[in-house]
Amino acid sequence: MRLSTILLIATTLLGCKSTKDNILENYPSAQSPDKKAVVYQTSFEENGIYKVSLGTWIESAFATGGSGIFDIQMDTIENLKFEWTSDSSIKVVYPSYGKVLRQERQCYFAGKDIYINYEIDSK
Repeated sequence: MRLSTILLIATTLLGCKSTKDNILENYPSAQSPDKKAVVYQTSFEENGIYKVSLGTWIESAFATGGSGIFDIQMDTIENLKFEWTSDSSIKVVYPSYGKVLRQERQCYFAGKDIYINYEIDSK
C-alpha cells in the first residue's frame, strides 16, 4: 500500500478535515458550483519579489489532486479576482502591471476538465 493511501485512510478515520476543506478555510478560494473542485490562491515573497499563484484541487470518487494554473510576479502581494462561471470554468482577473509567469488555459484531473479564462484588469 502506498504511503499516500495510508495517510488518506488515516486522516479519514481520525476525522481530520479534507484537503479541500483546509484550502477553503485557510486560503483565498472559491468552490465550484458542483462542489467537486476548488480554485485557490497562494503567495510568497523572496528577496523583495512577490509571486502570487492560483491552483486547483479536484475531488472524484477515486482520487483527489490538483495543479497550478497561474503564476504572476508583482511588487506587492494582492488578492487576485477569480470565480467559477460553471462547474468546469473559472474566470481569473489579474492586474496589468504584473509579469505573468504561467497561464494555463485548461487543467485535467481524475476525469474532470477545468477551463480557465483570463481578463486583464487595467485599474
